[in-house]
Amino acid sequence: MNKEEYLAYLSYINNGKWHQIYNDLKSQITCQKTKYADFCSDQAIKNKSYITIFDSDYPLYCNNVWNPPFVLYYYGNKQLLKHKIIMITGNISISNIIEVKDSIENFSKEYVFCNEAWKGLDIQLIDYLISKNKNIIIILACGIEYAKNSLPKKWFDYSNLLFISEYPSNYHTSKITLKARNRISAAISNYLVLLSCYKSTMNNLIDQFLNIGKDVYCLDDIQNNLNEDNFNKNLINEGAGKITSITDLILK
Repeated sequence: MNKEEYLAYLSYINNGKWHQIYNDLKSQITCQKTKYADFCSDQAIKNKSYITIFDSDYPLYCNNVWNPPFVLYYYGNKQLLKHKIIMITGNISISNIIEVKDSIENFSKEYVFCNEAWKGLDIQLIDYLISKNKNIIIILACGIEYAKNSLPKKWFDYSNLLFISEYPSNYHTSKITLKARNRISAAISNYLVLLSCYKSTMNNLIDQFLNIGKDVYCLDDIQNNLNEDNFNKNLINEGAGKITSITDLILK
């Protein structure tokens, strides 16, 4: 077993939990026969659908975050990681969604849109991006096989989409994993675009971007600002970049 496979084994038996992987790696624990057999039978392992921190194609920008993921499991078009990546998200419905969709059409194939597939606006955005043949990366808070039970099948059939997770195939979502994935979103994206923000629910995601010196932009819209639950205006007042259209970012 080489060091890459050993690290994938540690990720598998510890369900992707960073500190447990770290402790086992530090202790150089011995592989257990039964657990190793289960590990080898996992489809992602059979297909080598993962990248470890020891691999030459591990995304170097992931090293910039606190506790860089030891293993990234993936499904889809891995080449998308080489493009310019914009994280675009929101968790309140917005009145100018048509204008946002029109703006998205102006982005060329060199751009990739990163998202975490929250219910509501995010799902709507991803469906639209697929309909317009845009490039997409989705960062999961669970294993990829687990996600197949809840996300649309057409997403997994779409050729210009990449799923990324630091959790083995069937691991479930938790409060911890929902926060932990934010550092991966920040690592791979050039900057964050918030279409809307329900109160302070995006604080952890915003902090992950700011912690590694990346810009945060908020969509500023008069009608959307009338919604007191939308904190975009507050974030702009606190120093976030203000944009009136996401096409403002094409040249950044």
